[in-house]
Amino acid sequence: MSTVDRSPDAVETTRPSSYDAIIVGSGLGGLTSAAYLAAAGRRVLLLERYDVLGGSSHVFRRHRKWEFDVGVHYIGDCGDDGLVPSIMRGVGLDDRIEWLPLEEKAVDTVLAPGFALDFPHGWDEFIANQLAAFPNEQGAIRRYLSVLRRIGEAVDVSETLGSRSGMVKLVRRTGLAAGALMMPVAAFQLACGLSPEAMMVNSVHLGAVATTPDVAPCCCPRS
Repeated sequence: MSTVDRSPDAVETTRPSSYDAIIVGSGLGGLTSAAYLAAAGRRVLLLERYDVLGGSSHVFRRHRKWEFDVGVHYIGDCGDDGLVPSIMRGVGLDDRIEWLPLEEKAVDTVLAPGFALDFPHGWDEFIANQLAAFPNEQGAIRRYLSVLRRIGEAVDVSETLGSRSGMVKLVRRTGLAAGALMMPVAAFQLACGLSPEAMMVNSVHLGAVATTPDVAPCCCPRS
């Protein structure tokens, strides 16, 4: 990774009037924007207060043993025709990065006192693992995951849910499951009849959207 030049000379010679665009923050979005503008021939100034570029793509380590990510857990849509390789291809970087697949049998593993559950790739396998882990909650698990599956399969990664038109399209594709779209996940889990343990297991992924299940909408999960 490149480091930021904090020397006085570097600061003094950066005059805003000489740039076509000034981007504040060198996170993944800022870096992508700067790269595309530069590739289009624009003069770009990218500002970052930290000494390393990358934003939430960083990791930190403890005791030389444990590694923690600060935002990016895994990246989806990395197939040959996926969104991420298409973005990289636009700035000539697609042949410099090799995307490694996650382990299909355990994309994630939930660990709790006396309890462990793998989250495999694919909805059918994911649901089967949940049903095996909670044999006394078959109906609740099926109700909850059937709605999440309907929502997840309706999500188009090329659209943003931050726009009104994107949300309208998602609601139309989701059909009857749309009623759960903006419910807090915890409220929806209770409505489906999940036990506290099943709610805990199915809330783990909500850390990926930096919020808690009492406020996170049901449109987040995908498998």
